[in-house]
Amino acid sequence: MRNSRVFVSLFTLCAAFCACSDDDDPKVDHAINVVGTYAGTAALKVAGQEVGTIDACTIVVTRVSEDSVALRMDNVQYGEMLITNVTARAVVAPDANNAGSYSVAGSARASGTFYSEVVFTGTISAQRANLEITVTVVDMPAPVVVSFEGSQGRGTVTVNASDYTKWVYFSFERGQVVAVTDPRDDLSWDIALHRYDLKTNGGASGTGQGAALKTEYKKFNDVATIPAAGYEVDVTADINLSGMPPVYTEDSKNEVLGTWVTMDLSTMPPPTVLSKVVYIVRTAAGKHVKVLFTDNTNDEGVTGHVTFSYEIQP
Repeated sequence: MRNSRVFVSLFTLCAAFCACSDDDDPKVDHAINVVGTYAGTAALKVAGQEVGTIDACTIVVTRVSEDSVALRMDNVQYGEMLITNVTARAVVAPDANNAGSYSVAGSARASGTFYSEVVFTGTISAQRANLEITVTVVDMPAPVVVSFEGSQGRGTVTVNASDYTKWVYFSFERGQVVAVTDPRDDLSWDIALHRYDLKTNGGASGTGQGAALKTEYKKFNDVATIPAAGYEVDVTADINLSGMPPVYTEDSKNEVLGTWVTMDLSTMPPPTVLSKVVYIVRTAAGKHVKVLFTDNTNDEGVTGHVTFSYEIQP
């Protein structure tokens, strides 16, 4: 009987101690607040000198534990050398001076690859990442330093808009092409593409708040402030929806976005020249998106395959 009382007392004491320990040291999952795929741009420096820029860089952050993550940057291009699969684990900690912001710091050694060590440092806040990745490359006297800026509301896509007979509708919020049967009254799309023609969901094209503005800048980061005015809505226009020979149908388009590419009709086939400047597109819901068009052909050289990068503004 005495042994039973001792056992019960020990059990009670242990249970109380465990409960007390859990209350005094609760596990807060900070890592879950920073996981995701961040797309953006990255400036490369060697020995303090900028040597190049990656326009479409992606960093994937996955959860390891409550306070740690794994980071992966797929590609780092320096001259003719391509460093792939740059990975490391990092500790995540909340910033005491900035609520909702988290510091990220970690490193890894990787013998037998193009690099011997990689170090990730920086912050992630409100689905935006500002990270510096230092890559020590084998046989190089100075490391490659990658300054990355990106967000989860950013991406690079290629849309097949080569069919003369139809428009293709795209949603920035979803980051993909969407099926639309009644574009005039459908708010699920933000821009539409038809070869070199473009629409926004506003004005003559839709009931949304769509419009567009052209900047003089060639990089997203150079557009420090989103203009409050100067946007142009879609207008009625004749569009070739038949192919060759052309037969024009009354439709609509955004004339500002139509400047993303120009053609020299004096030469056949007419060569195209991209503007390579950043546009600000106002979405159907009234948000602002930075857009940069980077190509109008696919890998086989077929025109009407439009590649663009975008960044939704908070």
